[in-house]
Amino acid sequence: AWRGDLAARTLHLLGMLACERGAWTAGGTALRAALRHATGENPRLLGEIHNDLGPVAIMSERPVAADRHLMLAETLLERCGSRRAVTVARFNRGVLAIDRCDWQIGCELVLASRALRGATRDAMFWVEELELARAELACGPSAGFDRRLAEVRAAVASYPDHAIVQEALAALEAHRALADGNLDAARAAAARTDEGERLLVEAVVRAGGGTMP
Repeated sequence: AWRGDLAARTLHLLGMLACERGAWTAGGTALRAALRHATGENPRLLGEIHNDLGPVAIMSERPVAADRHLMLAETLLERCGSRRAVTVARFNRGVLAIDRCDWQIGCELVLASRALRGATRDAMFWVEELELARAELACGPSAGFDRRLAEVRAAVASYPDHAIVQEALAALEAHRALADGNLDAARAAAARTDEGERLLVEAVVRAGGGTMP
């Protein structure tokens, strides 16, 4: 029977394949099993497993566990010199910080991830911009925010098939519409987001219309 790091690598791969097809529960089970089998002699492997367990915990709505996995991943991968993987962990930690309304730390982490990545204006750059704009909107709508939103909207038009970018933009547009009290526009934008975001916005819309969420 396979044991140790060989088993861990195999289970890690199986877990990632499950996550790629949206089977987050099965993916998490395989990744946690990979973590149990890992010997610790290969810190890069440990870091990669923790880095992938972070998003699984996010999808399972366990933000504390997600942050713990991502912090461990960042520490381990930084020691190994794995810059690309560190940027992923750092960015995801920024997203979690913004989710819990810790906007300053969230923005610092997103910008630190960008600095390490090289600030190339690719699709990921605009995902970062959307997160920074999300934190800015939390302080209230403003002319500066609207300019930023317009710039991002024009830029991401170049990525019509990039689901993450398009869903993040739609979510931001929905929240901007809610800030204005424009429930119809919020509902229309939410229809283009992922299911969790859509249900959240629809609940707010129903409450705004006097209906129990």
